[in-house]
Amino acid sequence: MTTPAEMALNLAAAFFRDNAGFAYNPKTETSDEGKVRHARELAVAEMEIQKNSNYRYEWAVDPGMDSSDFETDEKKRPHRLWCVTLYRRHESIDHLGGVDFGANGSPKKDSYRRVVEAEIALAHLDNIRAETAETARLDAFRTAAEGRYDGTGDTDIDADARVSESEDDGGAWVAAWVWVSDEDAGIKRGGAA
Repeated sequence: MTTPAEMALNLAAAFFRDNAGFAYNPKTETSDEGKVRHARELAVAEMEIQKNSNYRYEWAVDPGMDSSDFETDEKKRPHRLWCVTLYRRHESIDHLGGVDFGANGSPKKDSYRRVVEAEIALAHLDNIRAETAETARLDAFRTAAEGRYDGTGDTDIDADARVSESEDDGGAWVAAWVWVSDEDAGIKRGGAA
């Protein structure tokens, strides 16, 4: 029986097989095998980056060029090209310009956007997987801290709380908000202690 995750992967691979380019090594695989292999690689990369909320794409009109930079028919009116930037949190980690969606096209309306984004994700797949694994490990410490301390009414642990692992002690420190009343702090509202 096919699981929902396998079904989603197969559907994505079918999309990329029909819409993405590919390369293959004729010494080790046929053209069809290369196409299927690359389509699956793109599908995996797309799914991996979607699981990690630290990554996002941002599309904009490419300010550096338009279609006149490569169009040979002078009668055709130049059209805008697009660029895409991949961000990890707030840091730009990859950028691709000169993406052509056609004269009236945009990334919002075109399935080619999905292909371009998956190709970029594939180039960063090892880093995405490593960060996803790291996030899962840190989340395990956060969840354990929530189970132990959160819910007492005096402690709150953020979903992205800082975690500082200790190799020597076999555990980690998890940042938490601890409630302290005015009375416990010796504070009187409207004046100093």
